[in-house]
Amino acid sequence: MKEGKSFEISQYQVLEAYKRVKANRGAGGIDGVDFTEFDKDLKNNLYKLWNRMSSGSYFPNPVKGVEIPKKNGKKRLLGIPTISDRIAQMVVRMNFEPLVELIFCASEARKILDFVNLTLVRFIRFKYKTVKRSKAKAFRYLVRMAKAQPNLFYHWQMGIRPTIG
Repeated sequence: MKEGKSFEISQYQVLEAYKRVKANRGAGGIDGVDFTEFDKDLKNNLYKLWNRMSSGSYFPNPVKGVEIPKKNGKKRLLGIPTISDRIAQMVVRMNFEPLVELIFCASEARKILDFVNLTLVRFIRFKYKTVKRSKAKAFRYLVRMAKAQPNLFYHWQMGIRPTIG
């Protein structure tokens, strides 16, 4: 492995991630590219994504905001990432999920894993730059959890560890 990288990304992984994302269907993001258009130049699109991810130069695009109605009559904002960003998220998920799945599988810490995954996805989506109040609160919760159970995050091999002390 090259220095500074915690794992390698293969072109096969990007293709598998694409297949999973396409099976979920969904709308295109802010770039206006849907699956029909993405598939027209599939090989080149996947290669560009793999190249950016494996070189460490990948940055997600802004998400498309769509208001959807709630049961109580109000509306909530739903963020729709681009197809490329959804594939990139799936690659990350495919790499990290097996590392932690065995640890948290049939345990009470499963909810913690889901919470951590959601928090990490939000941090990735906002490019680690801005943290809103709710995300800061979530991160403080993770720090408290790490202090209470220091071995809980020991098996995470992604280099993200809360500062304790």
